[in-house]
Amino acid sequence: MSKSHYRKTFLEILARIFGIEHTLNTRVGNEFIRGVSGGEKKRVSIAETMVTRGAVGCWDNSTRGLDASTALEYCRSLRVLTNLAKVSTIVTIYQAGEGLYEVSSPCE
Repeated sequence: MSKSHYRKTFLEILARIFGIEHTLNTRVGNEFIRGVSGGEKKRVSIAETMVTRGAVGCWDNSTRGLDASTALEYCRSLRVLTNLAKVSTIVTIYQAGEGLYEVSSPCE
């Protein structure tokens, strides 16, 4: 698989996992340019970091401000992407529920 084909495929997978396919051709935006929503902006930032495929990804309190179901989905996405990209991921989650802990634990 060529590098460009890999990048395109991986980007499509990330967009699908985070539910941001519709933002692929949209500017993120700032205080002057209307762009994606706040929740989408967070997911775009996470996907941007994952697409670089760094050897180690560190996420500090990245579930802050998310409701329980969104936090669980986020952790599941990190687990899938960690396994898919074969990278290491370090996650700190404050007041994590049992479901978050189980998803975030290393695979056997």
